[in-house]
Amino acid sequence: MKYQLNVNQQQAIELGITHINQALIFDLLTTVASWAETIVIDNEVFYWVSRQTISSELKLLGLKNDTVYRNFKKLDNLGLINYKKYGKKDCIRITKLGKKYLLKPNENTMSDSNPNHYAGNKSEKEVKLESKSEKNSDLNPTYPLTNKIIEEDERKKEQLEIKFHKYLDLFIQWLKQENNIKINNLFSYKKTLIEKFQQGQEKIIFLFDEFLKSKFFIENQTLGKFYQNKQIHLVEIKEESNIYYFQLFDTNSKKMNITVNRNKIDEFISQLNSYD
Repeated sequence: MKYQLNVNQQQAIELGITHINQALIFDLLTTVASWAETIVIDNEVFYWVSRQTISSELKLLGLKNDTVYRNFKKLDNLGLINYKKYGKKDCIRITKLGKKYLLKPNENTMSDSNPNHYAGNKSEKEVKLESKSEKNSDLNPTYPLTNKIIEEDERKKEQLEIKFHKYLDLFIQWLKQENNIKINNLFSYKKTLIEKFQQGQEKIIFLFDEFLKSKFFIENQTLGKFYQNKQIHLVEIKEESNIYYFQLFDTNSKKMNITVNRNKIDEFISQLNSYD
């Protein structure tokens, strides 16, 4: 359960949110990247947000599942989230417009809790100084430049996250091969990796970067591309005692195995690349 409920009231109103429950639901959704499972849909990162989770996190609101669903649809119609079904899963992603909710409230806004914003009429000198400052701001466009950098960083982060989920199973195979890891609960292990990646932990990001540059990944991509054209699915590639084992299935689910000596792997890959 979420212990403290907060609302950025100013941004909520400006974004078209008119109901407090809707605002509290959206406020919770803006933190979704830190606690929800990631799902890639149409090459975009979404988050699986169950209606039961929303109800239990916002217990004080007494939300029913259909109420949560209606609010998902309303927020989607407002353009604050993208809402999609993935099987039976409710999946959302915060839009560019929705991210404006995270902006700090205007500090110049008067409120009962901060009445010192208004300190009487400004002097003529103060008005002139402000006017001069506004004219000079075009020569030093700090905010547009900062926003552009932030947007570019978010775009790169999202692309990397898409790639991570696309190659997650291969990444696990690589980790098992490199570190001789034995995994008893694959689902739990995958969930841990996803959480570490979302938290931006340097070690897991470094390892994933090394994986993308590894011979294992390059060979797998080459093989996968080749056998995809031949309507054959590459299931697994592993190395033991200087021998590569490739496990494949054709369109009729017929299992095939290919074995290649390590000292012949470059020749084998070159042969595959020579095919049209």
